[in-house]
Amino acid sequence: MELSIEHNGTFKTVVLTESADGWRYRPDSALADGSYTFTVTVTDVAGNQQTSAPLKVTIDGTLTTPVIELAAGEDSGTVGDRLTNHDRPVFDIRQVDSDVTRVMVKVTYNGKTHEEAAVFTNGQWRFTPSASWADGSYQLAVVGGRSGGECKRICAVRGAY
Repeated sequence: MELSIEHNGTFKTVVLTESADGWRYRPDSALADGSYTFTVTVTDVAGNQQTSAPLKVTIDGTLTTPVIELAAGEDSGTVGDRLTNHDRPVFDIRQVDSDVTRVMVKVTYNGKTHEEAAVFTNGQWRFTPSASWADGSYQLAVVGGRSGGECKRICAVRGAY
């Protein structure tokens, strides 16, 4: 069984190997970002061939680094000083790729870290702590992922919140 791969007008054909779970192909190295078309050709012992319908795949292995900041009206000191007197401040998370399906915020306070989900509402990712925060300095890190499972630490913000 052969697998044909087309990328940017270049074709590559590889012979698939059969394993206990079926036929598999694993590239020698990660596929570069871009569009690929895959087809499989099966040849029987008599030499008859049948080719599958093309499968088009887009590889996008990069995530943009987003920005997390206090939402409008949450910064109670000088704007941009990252100080608030709200014990459950609202944060806006901007510059998140449109194909990101989940955003988590890692909150570190007094040496302990826990993770909470951000919420996507009205085209905007937002985070509000699930419980009130005590006075102090909190470190936030945003972790995003796509439905394919890719996760990446995409932003770390330090400051007194």
